[in-house]
Amino acid sequence: MLDVPLKEYIRSLDEAAPPSEKFIIAELDDSNLFVKTAKAAFVEAKVKEFTNSLHYTKPEGIAGREG
Repeated sequence: MLDVPLKEYIRSLDEAAPPSEKFIIAELDDSNLFVKTAKAAFVEAKVKEFTNSLHYTKPEGIAGREG
C-alpha cells in the first residue's frame, strides 16, 4: 500500500520512461499500483532512494545551540 505522494512519484517515473520501459500496468485504487514483475526491483530501489533522500541526519560533531 502506498501513500498518495509516493504513488505520484512512481507515476512520474513511469511517465518519464520511454514507451518500451513503462512499468505501470494498472492503477487499482488511490493507493495501489499493478506493475510489471520485471520492473518491480527497479521501482523498489527508486522508492527506497527517494524515501531515504527525505530523511535528515544531524551531522556528527555539531553542537546544539545553547540558550
